[in-house]
Amino acid sequence: MPRPRPVVLAVLVAQAALPLTMLALRWADEGSRPQVERPASWQMYSQAPRPAYTGVDAAGRARALDADALPLLVRAVGTGRVVPDRLCDREPDLVEVRRAGGPDPGRFAC
Repeated sequence: MPRPRPVVLAVLVAQAALPLTMLALRWADEGSRPQVERPASWQMYSQAPRPAYTGVDAAGRARALDADALPLLVRAVGTGRVVPDRLCDREPDLVEVRRAGGPDPGRFAC
């Protein structure tokens, strides 16, 4: 089997290294929800609106919840019970968390 030429190897490395570097820079800057289009980078997630969370206590009072205090990797997933469960753990007086917007709106009992 013939050995690949150094130029071919350099091109192949650049084809992988540039997008990986841009992806790492994007993740460090914007997390998994990119807001700015950057050339030569991969976009792993579509730009979807961030869901809004509302908590309801036993008296039926609703209040807005801030999910920004949760770890970035937890907030990045806008589906499932992960974020509502973390919000319930953080605010023990809640009986329900509501998610509006995003890919998977719904109501989640605490």
